[in-house]
Amino acid sequence: MQTGRAFYDVCLYMLRILPCSFILIALLEVWIKPETVVEHLGENCGWQGNFWVMVLAGFSIGGLYVAYPMAQTLQRKGASLRIIFSYLAFTGILRIPMTLFEITFLGLPFTLTRLLVALPLFLLSGILFGTVLTRKNYRLKD
Repeated sequence: MQTGRAFYDVCLYMLRILPCSFILIALLEVWIKPETVVEHLGENCGWQGNFWVMVLAGFSIGGLYVAYPMAQTLQRKGASLRIIFSYLAFTGILRIPMTLFEITFLGLPFTLTRLLVALPLFLLSGILFGTVLTRKNYRLKD
């Protein structure tokens, strides 16, 4: 009975979040020029690209349900694999609502410690995965 209720709750959550998120992703596809994405999130973006994906991940809703289609959109627009992997990782740890919820229940010291440990590790893993896969000419599947 509890499993059925949990499944029902997740389905309702997804039905509320996903349509709006996919509309926003579609608008990103249409409104944002590939040149803009390449300039700010492409291979030569430097540390500013990581800053922008942290901001994007912080304001993301829906968690990884939305992050994967957004990553695909970023890749089609010309974002580097390093940035895409960092975005996926940051989406899991930097969402503002989740962080506020965590501070409320676990405290500010715990949240700051988690962020200070996780951010460099996820940044490093994004750089490592992106570099290795770029050298192998890997592309996300359409």
